[in-house]
Amino acid sequence: MLNIAGCADNNIGEDESIYFAIYLVDGLDMQGEQQKKLSELSLSQEPVLTDKDLIEYNWSTHEFKLRDDTETAKAFLEIIKIGNVPVSGRSFVVVCENERIYKGRFHSLLSSTFLTQTPFITELFADDSSIRINYANLEGDEDPRDDERIYNVLRKLGKLIEEKLLEDVLFYEQAAEKVNILISPTSLDTRNLYYYVPDNQQQLSNMIDEVEWSEIARFPDASYRIGIKIIYDDVEWEMVSNGTFYYSEDHGLEYKGFQGENKELYNRILQLLKDNLDFAPFDPKQISDIVSAEVTYTPYRSDKTYIQSIEDRNDLQLIEERIRLAKPLGGITACPLNEAVMTLENEDGTVMLIRLASDSCPIYFANGICFDYGGNNRDVLNLFDEIPWRE
Repeated sequence: MLNIAGCADNNIGEDESIYFAIYLVDGLDMQGEQQKKLSELSLSQEPVLTDKDLIEYNWSTHEFKLRDDTETAKAFLEIIKIGNVPVSGRSFVVVCENERIYKGRFHSLLSSTFLTQTPFITELFADDSSIRINYANLEGDEDPRDDERIYNVLRKLGKLIEEKLLEDVLFYEQAAEKVNILISPTSLDTRNLYYYVPDNQQQLSNMIDEVEWSEIARFPDASYRIGIKIIYDDVEWEMVSNGTFYYSEDHGLEYKGFQGENKELYNRILQLLKDNLDFAPFDPKQISDIVSAEVTYTPYRSDKTYIQSIEDRNDLQLIEERIRLAKPLGGITACPLNEAVMTLENEDGTVMLIRLASDSCPIYFANGICFDYGGNNRDVLNLFDEIPWRE
């Protein structure tokens, strides 16, 4: 979605070779700024970041990557380095072709202030060339980050990345007479299942015809469902962690289970999902040396969202130990999994999403699989003491 907002161009440098820039707001505290219009704010003489420092800007996530060979980019990373942002924060203004687009805030991890209706950049815990402009919209207003002028300039400069959103390629209903792949990505509502219809239908249907089936007495031992189903000719096949497919027929008291093998088809489906949707079965062992954990919590039937980040080493170690050692369950649980999303970042920059049960269940959900991390989950939930968890 693109927005257009009014702006002014006073107190901004006239360098016509700069198309996108971020300026600091000079000399006002937060209360003083709130009493002034965007056009009345006094800005720093020089921008702290320009389009010349950008490698790319992801329009879907508003995450951008910086070059490592410009002095401005290096100085900008110092500004947002952990410990350098005042606890009270510091404001900036995004400018596009000498027009002020919106005001944002650099946010300190030590601050207890919850920023709403204001785009913000959280200080970096470790050196990183990728920064995200966040926005917590509790009022349903237009997102100022989506301004059309920013989009047009970044696109013209070749800096823009326009990823296909999962919502644009997944469907709530099955496509008739086609091979459908059924998944439940962590980033979407877990109360729904989503159908993906690959392009190479003939190739997949031929490979499906070559699956070798054998009847089995029970679900394969020491295996679990990986959260992906194949639907073809009105039959649902579950993909199993041992590299096979499984389906069952229930005729009253009579049960029949079948296991199918076709390694080429199995691997092909995983590759399709990874290449086209960036979707893969979740493995807790992926969690290693995490440097940050953030929870976004929206209570059921509430329009209020709470966000809290943790970067304390001891707290992160506890989270890693509990989440990493979790065991996959055989299916979906009745635990409330659609309220709390935890974002984990490894030291290597890998980012993972999981959905925590927000009651007393020691369960989390990731890409169609429920995991049990055992015992009392309060030692994990209570680390996020600003979140009003269920009792």
